[in-house]
Amino acid sequence: MSKLLITVLLFLTGSYATGRTLDEDFERAAKKTNVPVKLLKAICFAESNHRPYMYNPDDPGGGAFGICQVLGTTAASFMEEDPKCLKVWKRSSSENNYNNCKYFGRYTNMYLAGRVLRWQMNMHKNDWLASIAGYNSGTPKLCIDGWVIKSNNAKKLYKPRKWGRSSCWKTVSGKRVWQEGHFLNQPYVNRVMKALGRF
Repeated sequence: MSKLLITVLLFLTGSYATGRTLDEDFERAAKKTNVPVKLLKAICFAESNHRPYMYNPDDPGGGAFGICQVLGTTAASFMEEDPKCLKVWKRSSSENNYNNCKYFGRYTNMYLAGRVLRWQMNMHKNDWLASIAGYNSGTPKLCIDGWVIKSNNAKKLYKPRKWGRSSCWKTVSGKRVWQEGHFLNQPYVNRVMKALGRF
C-alpha cells in the first residue's frame, strides 16, 4: 500500500489527527467524563455505527454531529460554539471533519457524548436504561398506567391513542397491547442494549 493511501486512510479514520485508536479515544473520553466505556461505545455505535463523519440534519437542535450524533445545541452548551458548524453538512462526507467543525472531532464528540451521558446518569441515579433513553430524547418518558409520564418527576403528559403511533402500544396477534414500563423511545434503548453485547 502506498504511503499516500495509508495517510489518507488514517486521516479519514481520525487516527492521524489524534495519534490514538478508536478504543483509546473511547477510554480517554469515558475516563474524563466518568461514564462506563462499554455504555459510551454502545450508544455511539447505535447512533452512527462508529462513523465519525456522520451528520443528520433532520435532528432538531442544529443537526446531529459525529460518531455519537451529538446535537449542535447540546455541543454549544457544553463548549464554545463553533460558527463553522452552522453550515449545512452532507450526511456522510470526508468534509465533515474537525478542521471544518470541531463537533466532528472524534474525541471531542465522544467527550461531549460522555458529558451528556454523565448528566443523564446523575439525573437517574446511574440507571443505565433511563440514561440511555435520556441521551436520545433529553427527558426519558415512560408508559405507565395508560399515560406517558416524565420519568424524572412522574408528571403525566398525555394518554397515547390505542391505534396511534406510540411505543406504548404494540400489536400482538392482531390486538393492541399496552407496554407498561416501556420508554417512549424503547426501540432506541433496545438498539443500545443490543450494541452493548459487542463490547
